[in-house]
Amino acid sequence: MTRRSLRVITPNNSPSTVDAHFSGEPSVTVSVAQILPLLAEAMSSNRSWVKDFADDQIIISRDFYEVLLAYQRLRVTSAA
Repeated sequence: MTRRSLRVITPNNSPSTVDAHFSGEPSVTVSVAQILPLLAEAMSSNRSWVKDFADDQIIISRDFYEVLLAYQRLRVTSAA
């Protein structure tokens, strides 16, 4: 497995790096801690490229999915 880094250049030209594992497949394995801050910033900045990937599917662990569902129910319950 080849290990590469995705280099992201921010508006102030300070590069930040996300470690990614490329296996020759058309997919990449990254940690949630690495990807979420980038996605959160892109979404809050309303970046148009986020919409390009809106229908893409991601694979997450079952326990992470269950935590997300519980959090979703908690949010709906506390909003009512």
